Amino acid sequence: MTTQILRIDASARTEGSVSRDLIDRIVDRFEREGPIDITRRDLAVTDLPYLDAGWVGANFTPADDRTEDQKSA
Repeated sequence: MTTQILRIDASARTEGSVSRDLIDRIVDRFEREGPIDITRRDLAVTDLPYLDAGWVGANFTPADDRTEDQKSA
């Protein structure tokens, strides 16, 4: 029997994301245990301009330290 997984990556960070790393490890474990069929959806690569790495970075930067680009994001 094939395990079916719906993987939804919701982090705007495509690099350095803790949640992406975690799901990679979970999927690897399932792959070792038998055949799997994965459907992937990545919200960071869709047309959601308000939710990208720049926006995330701006939110982790104190308001007084933000660049002009971060402020506009």
